[in-house]
Amino acid sequence: MSHQPSIDVIVVTFNHKRFMQSLFEGFLKTDYPKDRWKIHIVDNLSTDGSREEIRSLIERHRDQLPEIHFIEPDTNLGFAGGNNFIMRESHADYVYLLNPDAAFEERSLSEIVRVAEDRKDVGAFQSLQVLMQDPTKIGSIGNDIV
Repeated sequence: MSHQPSIDVIVVTFNHKRFMQSLFEGFLKTDYPKDRWKIHIVDNLSTDGSREEIRSLIERHRDQLPEIHFIEPDTNLGFAGGNNFIMRESHADYVYLLNPDAAFEERSLSEIVRVAEDRKDVGAFQSLQVLMQDPTKIGSIGNDIV
């Protein structure tokens, strides 16, 4: 693909400290060009040390990650509210909603962008979801919206 579309990756957290290290490890191994995607993390008033963990991971990996924005609202926006907060301001070609407990693989962005660019007749895509307890089993491969 000659043109690399821009992507805003949005992660909304609430007491997800235990997943942050793994999430950032996924970000670090992503093959998508660093200058073509941004990370936006919205923390909904976590009380488990998530905010401190996220700040620490951002500081530790700042030079290896794309542009990253950490939003700490003073109210819990909820999952939809946190995503909408970022989507309203996004100017990226694509927005990728990512749950904090997701296994963000090396080709997660490049593959979903490849499919999206090939299928202009489709407006939304979902990554493969496997069961956390048994990653060899598929939990969801998307849905059809008519």
